[in-house]
Amino acid sequence: MNVDNNKFIYDMLAEEYQKRILQKSSYEIDFSKLVEYVLEVYYRVYSTMPRNVLELGPGAGEVVKEFSIRGIDTSALEISHKMALLTQENSPNTHIFEGDIINVEDITDGKFDIIFAGAFLHLFSMDQEKIVLEKIAKWLSAKSAFFMYTTLHEKSSEGFEIKSDYKTQIKRFRRRWKKTDLLSFLNEQGFEVVDYFINDEIDRNKTWINIVSIKKRKTHKDSSL
Repeated sequence: MNVDNNKFIYDMLAEEYQKRILQKSSYEIDFSKLVEYVLEVYYRVYSTMPRNVLELGPGAGEVVKEFSIRGIDTSALEISHKMALLTQENSPNTHIFEGDIINVEDITDGKFDIIFAGAFLHLFSMDQEKIVLEKIAKWLSAKSAFFMYTTLHEKSSEGFEIKSDYKTQIKRFRRRWKKTDLLSFLNEQGFEVVDYFINDEIDRNKTWINIVSIKKRKTHKDSSL
């Protein structure tokens, strides 16, 4: 991922993100229901509710708003200044960290019970995704969950492509994942998948996988290394 390029891209797309809040198709996932799903899985694992959540790449702030109205403390990390302003407008109680995840340094380790990354991880190369997941693991608390969603493809690949489902036709970096490759990759990076579901966005010809995972518990052998 080119940091400057992505700042430019999402500054350019901010207005369209805001418009899509009011122009959702019947096939797009309901963020209220998605947040309820994440909270249900979290409760199933820990028998308690999360204290806080960090969203990576919050877009127009719809997801953090849903967590916030449920009384959960919300933060977001956003690379685009215009997107950050949208998030603040739509979810005024959310604390915004403005910067890119590779270089950000002002997020406290072990703080967050949930880290939410919708359509985020696929903006990075596989090597960069390893760095991103290391940071996520550091920021997660002892009782925590990592939620992500991305599109599924017949084979895994990466490269630059046009974001074709927006009017502003801009080329950006994109990682494409085959389901088995993605699940194996998360496992290799120290995340245990506890639940997932797949949904089709027919009008945009996309299939999405939505994954809840937790940090693998270190065994006695691991901790002695």
